[in-house]
Amino acid sequence: MSKPAPLSEKLAIVTGGGRGIGRAVAMALAARGADLILNDLAPETLAATAEECRALGRKVTEMSCDNTDIDRFVTLIGEHEADHGRVDIL
Repeated sequence: MSKPAPLSEKLAIVTGGGRGIGRAVAMALAARGADLILNDLAPETLAATAEECRALGRKVTEMSCDNTDIDRFVTLIGEHEADHGRVDIL
């Protein structure tokens, strides 16, 4: 019997998830079993990362907003958190 992935049933929020370090973090978390809420200003690169994470069997929500707009960012996180459950990793 195989062991579950170490982060299965965990939800992670990754900002800057469309490229660079954020993308690498998203891919590493997905590979270890975490579901994701990904945020990035560039919807095109965000969509590409999201599809790669979904290909690993993860549930992924894409969120494109400027996280310096705190009110909007917190509102969107609250909406998506309700869809997924609690946030375990930020």
